[in-house]
Amino acid sequence: MKMSILKSVIWLIGLLPPRVLRVLSKPLGWLGWTASKTKKNSTIRNLAACYPQLSEEERLSLGRRSMRHYMLNILEIGLTWNWSLKRILRLFDAPQGLEHLQEAISHGNGVMVLMPHSGGWVSAAQWLQNELDLMAMFNPSAHHSFDDELTRRRSRFGTRMA
Repeated sequence: MKMSILKSVIWLIGLLPPRVLRVLSKPLGWLGWTASKTKKNSTIRNLAACYPQLSEEERLSLGRRSMRHYMLNILEIGLTWNWSLKRILRLFDAPQGLEHLQEAISHGNGVMVLMPHSGGWVSAAQWLQNELDLMAMFNPSAHHSFDDELTRRRSRFGTRMA
């Protein structure tokens, strides 16, 4: 039942245009920053370690923007799960550097592309799958039915999941 509700919400979000998702990410980012003390404190600690040269206010500003993008990433699941590949690919600018991957592969070398979990990696993987044979790795969660749905959605354009 919970999975059906979640899938319905994700489907409904996928009906919204990306510009609306960007607008929605602002109040949701604020809410996430305000309500999630654990995520906020972790972000502040990480930013202090990575950017000691920034003032506290600059790190807080960066943290708030990070939360907004995190929320945008969550909203964009509706696009990546439900849109056609052609429609998803229209969101991307012309690729840069793809020839380097193709050259390495043409010499019989495997290529590993590392992407952070947070961000548009699902869309990027869908774009890469359109250009290359792709296998993506993920760490299963404790929610097996959700993992099954994630695997099904992420592999719908041919990406193999490991």
